[in-house]
Amino acid sequence: MAQENAKMARREATFWWESAAQLARRLGMVKEPRVIDAFDISNLGGKEAVGAAVRFVEGIAEPSMYRTYKIKTVEGQDDYSMLYEVIRRHLLRKKEEGSLPDLIMVDGGKGQLSVAIAALEDLGLEGIEAIALAKERTRGGESVGDRLFLRGKKEPIPVEKAGDALRVLLHLRDEAHRVAISRHRRRRTARKLASPLDLIPGIGPVRKKQLLRHLGSLDAIKEASLEELSQVPGISISLAKRIRSFFDSEWTGEAR
Repeated sequence: MAQENAKMARREATFWWESAAQLARRLGMVKEPRVIDAFDISNLGGKEAVGAAVRFVEGIAEPSMYRTYKIKTVEGQDDYSMLYEVIRRHLLRKKEEGSLPDLIMVDGGKGQLSVAIAALEDLGLEGIEAIALAKERTRGGESVGDRLFLRGKKEPIPVEKAGDALRVLLHLRDEAHRVAISRHRRRRTARKLASPLDLIPGIGPVRKKQLLRHLGSLDAIKEASLEELSQVPGISISLAKRIRSFFDSEWTGEAR
């Protein structure tokens, strides 16, 4: 079994370096890309937007190096700006860690590739190449297959001409999409499950549970008097006042 595993590992390594050499020639890179980071964005109408960065090393996924980013600087539906933010933050982080990739890939076409190139140039990162891999789609009633967009090339390369490296690139793109979607769904679920109590300083999971256990429901907590609130274990009179003030201002619409 150990010998078979070793043979398989050698075959995979050989396949990767042959594929990487093909890709390097296509991109005009001076060396084969050993480390590739792929990016994707997931949001719903600009809400709960997150970006994902996944890393493959020598064609193998490295989940411990995956990162997700909550969008901080973009309001509304602006996927290009979101993508720029995520790429920039990720590359700054990797620069500080001393673990920059050899190649970055984005899901999309010319527009997304331009964003990736802009992020690299704005950070002054030379020697890192960028590509974009667009999904199959229908145009004018005809099916247009997956296409690979390269820097400095006006027309994309059909995937069937991209060589064996395509298998790795497709897996990498799909993995970035999976991670971004998964993180986005978790954020949406967390938002749905969030309680107004989570917004009150001093109310953590334990005190929230005590309040619900002793008073029965969120509505009951909203209507509770200072005395009733302060009788809950772990709720001091000062914290009871804070809770009461929070819900009083909540109902009147006053700023908190």
